[in-house]
Order: sequence, then structure tokens, then C-alpha cells
Amino acid sequence: MDGSEHDDAWWSREVPRMREGNRLEAKRAKGGLPHSLWETYSSFANTEGGLILLGVSEHEDHSLYITGVDDARNMAQDFWNMVHDPSKVSAVVLSDNDVVIRHTSQGDVISIDIPRAARDCIPVYVGQNPMTGSYRRNGDGDYLCDEETVRAMLRDSDLLPLDRTIVEGMGADALNADSVASYRRQFKNRRPGHPWVGLSDEDFLLRIEALRLDGSQVRPTRAGLLMFGEAWRITSEFPYYFLDYREVMDDQERWNDRFTSDDGTWSGNLYDFWGKVVNRLRSAVAHPFQLDADLHRIDDNPMDKAVREAVTNTLVHADYFIRRGTVIIQYYDRIVLSNPGSLRLSSEEVMQGGISDTRNPTLMKMFNLIGIGEKAGSGFDVMREGCLFAGTAAPELEVFDDPGRVQLTLYPRKIAGDSMIAGASAVPGVSADGGGPVGAESPTMRNSEHGTGTIHRIGARGSDRLNDMVGTFGKNVALPADFGNAIRPQSQLEKITYALTVGGPQPTSYLAVVLGLGLTRTREILASLVKDGVIEPIGVGRGRKYRLAEHTGS
Repeated sequence: MDGSEHDDAWWSREVPRMREGNRLEAKRAKGGLPHSLWETYSSFANTEGGLILLGVSEHEDHSLYITGVDDARNMAQDFWNMVHDPSKVSAVVLSDNDVVIRHTSQGDVISIDIPRAARDCIPVYVGQNPMTGSYRRNGDGDYLCDEETVRAMLRDSDLLPLDRTIVEGMGADALNADSVASYRRQFKNRRPGHPWVGLSDEDFLLRIEALRLDGSQVRPTRAGLLMFGEAWRITSEFPYYFLDYREVMDDQERWNDRFTSDDGTWSGNLYDFWGKVVNRLRSAVAHPFQLDADLHRIDDNPMDKAVREAVTNTLVHADYFIRRGTVIIQYYDRIVLSNPGSLRLSSEEVMQGGISDTRNPTLMKMFNLIGIGEKAGSGFDVMREGCLFAGTAAPELEVFDDPGRVQLTLYPRKIAGDSMIAGASAVPGVSADGGGPVGAESPTMRNSEHGTGTIHRIGARGSDRLNDMVGTFGKNVALPADFGNAIRPQSQLEKITYALTVGGPQPTSYLAVVLGLGLTRTREILASLVKDGVIEPIGVGRGRKYRLAEHTGS
């Protein structure tokens, strides 16, 4: 429980980087463990995790200073005793190494590193009632979750797929026959020799789990109803179910074209919505003339796949019990897809890829069976590859709370005058003039029609390249006028120089995504570049960013 460091190195090294995100809470704790400690414990565990520092206070300019705690060992033991008390908090998410006493020259500090809780433990709540004791992180503070948010977290904590649940009071006739027939044609075309091709409709639907046996009765599952039902039937199980597609092709907010699940001219189910939307979005993708090895025209390209993946993810990850529906808007320069429900993984896991935790795995399986959707955890890799092919900005993910909502922005084609990174400026709240983070992970939560949210850029990992640059940029190099359209950077110096030139000052968290490295290694690289005079830090604490040094060119 005691740290090995007896100097101030930990404070000077770790605390500034922790202030970059929304993951640090300082508490004076002079009179013992503060009551608010447990609210913060709950909020960190229910979101992205974070660090609580006991014996630390905050100046008016938000900088931190050490006040120290009295008898740190006893206070740490009191914490352990209380965190294991189920009447105080619902779950222990800590290991022994997560609570450390730091002996600094200014006094003892207790650091409590709280990880994001496992999904089956969320919500972590204070007291004995999740409805009155569940907190989430919002900006620099903790806020009490409303009942709708808590119920959504409780649904997500269930390890059994909720979309396999049988819908009581309905039979197989609740599914739209035309939708089923169309799906079966796609299945046959995709898998012509599959043994399910020759089955009856009922047996086929049982195999894909659109139907399940309920004693002697055959009833639709929630997944089956969503996929093949009619909107008026779907809303009897999901009162807030609503699908909305709009096209907004000018500067006016009003849509140019629109269709919704409840307009009565089509089924209103997910399968038919997917087909209608993907057909409309095909026009958003540039299709350069390409020939395959047999000299046949190639009309499908990686950005087409990225668009299909984005639409599929939007539909299968939605929580259809939450208000405000699923909305897909095609603008002239971007596609914005949003769905109800919070992320079930941390933002880091989403950015890294390779891990899948689909809210509706039965729905995902149905799409996969007809060749729609990629292998688990690869969705954002597909989207990144599409953006790389098209030469556009990387996909952007924005997470909102109260109620939970996820919004994905995809840039399907280059617009005249836009650079690869600066294209992100089309998203409200994201600046292209250097005045704010372009697609960076922002520590600031902001109000929106969706609720409050934090922006997370699903950016380049190690294999992802932002854009090639001509030459190696360093000190005293003048950048060309068409820098935003240059070829992709290869070295770490090139990637950082490019990102800071096009996007303006950026925090460490964003530059880590650019490099495809962890925060520790990124900090080492940035320190080296600062020492060499290539970049310079601006701001302190959580507001610190890096920019090109004035003599490097801009």
C-alpha cells in the first residue's frame, strides 16, 4: 500500500497528464474520508475510471497543490474497511495495488486508482438502492443518474443477450412476410449450398433465432421482431422505437428528403431500413473508375464497406428501450449516425478494436449471416480503412449521457478545399482553426440536444496513417499550401508535425491516438521533441496542449 517513491517525481510526472482528461478528483480530506469520496468512486467506476487524490486541493485556476493527510496509513485502512462494506457501496472494483500512499516533501497523499467496473457490476452505487445512489462523471464533477439511465445500466449488466428474449402475446405472423422473403433471398445468394436454404420459413427463422419455441407455441424474439416485424407491432414491445433517415444537402437545417419507421409506407423494421439507407448513402461515396484483374469494373470500395459497417453498428448497438430513436443524417460533406444507448466498452477499447460487446448479438448474427457486418471488434478498423482509401478525416465518436447516446460521424468523400483532418470541423463543437481539439478526446462535457457528452476520436492506430507528407518536416521547414492533401506521414515526427499543423494545438491524449502508442511512450516522445525545440507546451494541468514551436513553420 506504500509507494516506493519518496520524492516528488511522481507528482511532477503523473499529475499533469491525469488532468488532461476527465479522470482526476482532488480532495483535501483533512478531517478524514470525505462523504463525496463515494460519489466519485461510483462515478469513475460507472464511466471510464479515474484517480482520486486525498490530501490534495485545487487553486482558483484549477492547478493542484498538496495539503497532505494526517496519518495516511490509518486513513487508507479506513477506506478499505468502508469500501468492503456493502451498505456503503455496492461493489469493490479495486485491487491492493490501486490504493497507494505517496510520501512527498509537502505531505502524504493517498492515490486511489479506480478502474472502469466490469459490465456485470454496473451500476456501482452508493448505499443500497441503485436508483438513488448511482453516479456518472460529467465534466469535472459527479452527477446523480436519473432512473432511465440506471435502468439502462441494469439492462446492460445482464450477461444474457436480451434480444433473444421471447415476445409474449405474439406469434410468427407478427413478422413481415416480404421482409423475411427478401432476407432469405440474400441468404441464399450469399450461401447457396447452406442446409438452411431448403427449410420452411418457420424452421429457418427458428435457426436464426428470429423465432423461439415457447412451450408448444412459436413466438418471435425481440431480435426477430426488430429485424422483420412491422413498426406498429415493434412499438408494442419497444415504446420508444423510432428510425429516422434524413438528407440535408444545403446550409439549411431543414431536410431535403426523409423517411421514418412510422410513416406507414413500408414495414419500418431494421432489415428494410438498413437496405433503404445503404442504397441512399451509396451516392455519398466517390466511386473512381477501377478495374479488377479480369478487367471488370469495381464499383464497391473500402468506403462503401465503411458506410455499411457504420449503419450496421448503429442498428445493432442501439438500446431500443431508450428515448429519441435511431437517426441517420446525410449531409453534403458527412454522414452522422446516432443511436440510443451508452458504450459498453471503454473508449480506449473501442479505439483499439479487437474487442466486441454487442448490445444485440442476435441481431448482429442475423446481419452476419447475409454478409453484413465484419468480424467481432473490427468495425472501426473497417471504417478507418475506408477513410484512408477516400483520403478523408478519421471517424469520430461522440458519447452523450442523460440519456445515453452514441453518435458516429463519417466523412465519405473529400470536399474541395477540405484537408483530411480539417474536415472534422463540420461537427458542431469541434474547431478547425486551432481553437479547440479536432477530433481529440475532450475533457469537457457539453450540452446538446442529445444530452451531455464527451468527444472521442476514433483515430489512427499504429497501422493507420493520417496522410502522407512530402519529405520530413522539422525545424525551419516551410509547409506547402496544399499541405492538407499531401501524402501520408511515416515517422513519429512527421505524424505529430502534420497533426499540429493541420489541427492546431492538441493534448497528449489525441497525439497518442495519432501515433498509435500508449500515453507513457507518447509523453516520452513529446518531451524529446520539446527538448529539441520542435514543439512547445501551452497551458498547465488538464488544459495543457502542444503546438509547433514558432520557428518550425506553420
